[in-house]
Amino acid sequence: MKAPAKKAPSRKSVSSDIELDIFFKKDGLYYDSEKCNILMYVDKDCPENVVMDDRCSEIKERYSMFPTQVKSVIVSKNIENIQTNTFNFCRNLENIVLPENLKVIGKEAFGRCGSLTEINLPENLEIIRTEAFRNTALKELTLPDSLIELGSGAFYCCDELKTVKIGKSLDTINSRAFSSCYKLTSVDLANVNTIGEGAFMYCKSLEEIYIPDSVESVFWNAFYDCHKLKEIAMSKAEYDKLSITSYDFIVKNKSFIKIISLENIIDKALDEGKPLKEINDLIKKYNAEYEK
Repeated sequence: MKAPAKKAPSRKSVSSDIELDIFFKKDGLYYDSEKCNILMYVDKDCPENVVMDDRCSEIKERYSMFPTQVKSVIVSKNIENIQTNTFNFCRNLENIVLPENLKVIGKEAFGRCGSLTEINLPENLEIIRTEAFRNTALKELTLPDSLIELGSGAFYCCDELKTVKIGKSLDTINSRAFSSCYKLTSVDLANVNTIGEGAFMYCKSLEEIYIPDSVESVFWNAFYDCHKLKEIAMSKAEYDKLSITSYDFIVKNKSFIKIISLENIIDKALDEGKPLKEINDLIKKYNAEYEK
């Protein structure tokens, strides 16, 4: 049975638990008068284009979710942490300007921002948490060299994402990080050490990928159901180190190992209308190559 669609959490509005004399309002945002931190985003007069007060250094997590009508936001230069759910379900958000000293993007911070087609991640960013950008419309992605943690499902189901370049400091691509990115065609893995379970699962447009020598572990279903994946290439030294057995068809040449799944071979033969005898011959060839 299909799970029910997740509903957008309710947005908060001005509440009686905040004393009127300890906050001020600017562009629909309510700030702490003493520290100038955002207490809540709040009511119906919040504009489509938001510029945070540059004195602000924190968005209180309890009141962090912005209203869905927001189209653009310039985040305060003093913000280092975008909290969980801050822009989750902001379906009209098209443009976000992040500060240079931003360190953390929280869980589902930009989840389901279906109008967000591009983002410039600052060079000091260190952590992108679970599903931070799930179901956005990003088309290209460059992760900064400063990034050291990429949460599970961070870019899950980004339907328009075509190219990904991983930063030099990222050690692990966690589970489902790029799962169901149906248009993804190009991935640069840089110095990645671990490719997690289902990391690129259902990336149906991915045709080839190069596994760098830095990779130590490739977990189960990392490339599951990538129907167009014709080639997973790596150096012979890398192949010997990994001793990969979760892939099926192995073709060896002078410099590289090319790995192709038996499933893809059979699917291609069936699509081309090859007779059963030819398909059986392909399977025999596969078995012979695998035993070498």
